[in-house]
Amino acid sequence: MKILVLKEFVQTRTYLAIVAGVLATVVAIGLTGGDAEGADTGLLAALVITCGLLLPQLSFQLEERGHTMVFIRTLPLSPWQIVGSKYVLVAVVIAVNAVVLVLAGIGPGGFIFAASLVAAVTNLLHYRFGVKGATTALMLVSATLSLLGVAVLILTARGNLQPGAFRAVFRAGASVGRSPLVAIAAAVALLGLSYLAAGLTFARRDISRMP
Repeated sequence: MKILVLKEFVQTRTYLAIVAGVLATVVAIGLTGGDAEGADTGLLAALVITCGLLLPQLSFQLEERGHTMVFIRTLPLSPWQIVGSKYVLVAVVIAVNAVVLVLAGIGPGGFIFAASLVAAVTNLLHYRFGVKGATTALMLVSATLSLLGVAVLILTARGNLQPGAFRAVFRAGASVGRSPLVAIAAAVALLGLSYLAAGLTFARRDISRMP
C-alpha cells in the first residue's frame, strides 16, 4: 500500500503546490493581522474546496486519464488497500494543513470538519458512480444546496420562516468548529464511514466497466 500512497502524492504533486499556495495566503493574512475574519471564512472555504473536493477529483481524473486503475487491480493488493490510498492522501493533506493553521494561530476545527466531510462525500461518489457520474452528482448537490440557501434567505426575509429553527443546527456546527478535538473525532468518523462504504462498493465492482 505504501507504493500506492506514494503514487497518489507523486501524480498530484502539481496540484499540491496549489494547495500550499492557498494555505500560504491564509497563513500570511493571519500572521500579518490583516483581514483575519477573511482568513477564517472566505480563504478557509477555498482551502476546504481545494483539499476536500478538487484534490480527490483530480486524483480520480488522473487515474481515468492514465487507465491505471485496471492495472492496479491486477497487482497483489486488496481492494481495501487500493481504496485506502486515496483516503490516506486526503487525510495527510488535511492534517498537514491543520497543523500549519495551528502554528499560525488560526483555529483549524472548522477546516478539519468541513474538508473531511467534503472529501468523504467526494471519494464515495467517485467509487460509486465513476468520474463522470460523480462530477454530475456533485454539481447537482452544489446546485441544490445553493437553491436551498436562497430559498431560506427569501422565506426568512418574508417572515415565513423563523430563524430560530436553524439556531440549534448552527450552534452544533459552531461547537464542532470551536473544538479541534471534536472536529478531529468527527473527521475520523466521516472518513472512516466513507472508506468502509467505498471499499465495499469497489470490492464488488467490475473495474473494467467503471465510467
